[in-house]
Amino acid sequence: MYAKELFGGISCEGAYEYYLKNCEYILYASFLTENDKNDIVDEYIPFWQLVFHGIIMSNPYSGTINAVISSKKSDMLKLIEYGGRPVIYYYSHFTNNQNNWIADTDFRADTEKEIEFSAKCAKKQEDIYKEMSYLQFEFMEKHEKIAENIYKVSYSDGTEITVDYNAQTFVCKRGK
Repeated sequence: MYAKELFGGISCEGAYEYYLKNCEYILYASFLTENDKNDIVDEYIPFWQLVFHGIIMSNPYSGTINAVISSKKSDMLKLIEYGGRPVIYYYSHFTNNQNNWIADTDFRADTEKEIEFSAKCAKKQEDIYKEMSYLQFEFMEKHEKIAENIYKVSYSDGTEITVDYNAQTFVCKRGK
């Protein structure tokens, strides 16, 4: 609360209910990823986002950091499906054991070529996000699986986003 008074806006890495009234952004709504399925989890749903989207911006999980350059195209699609705010990290691969839990790819700025590459990727991610950024102020009202690996998300303004993991595409049908 004190930090919010001092700075006006606060973000946190975790999504714990007791301090959400003081947050504008949650870095990871979950630490679990699609790769963490097990005997009791056969499929993830954006439960946190269904409750808090439109109130607090978030990023779904660490694998969606640097989604624009991820080796898994599904990371960018998951960011879109879950209504996440994109995040770009530089030098995120800092662990000694090569367990790079903050995304599978990294931005660097050691050379002109790396700086140019990262600027182009940031612009690409911004272009994708710009189309849907207005949804940060809308409630996520419905998330449904409409076919195998195809999901539709409906927002309070009537916008519908369909994410097709089979074709690696998404369609945003804007509401009002």
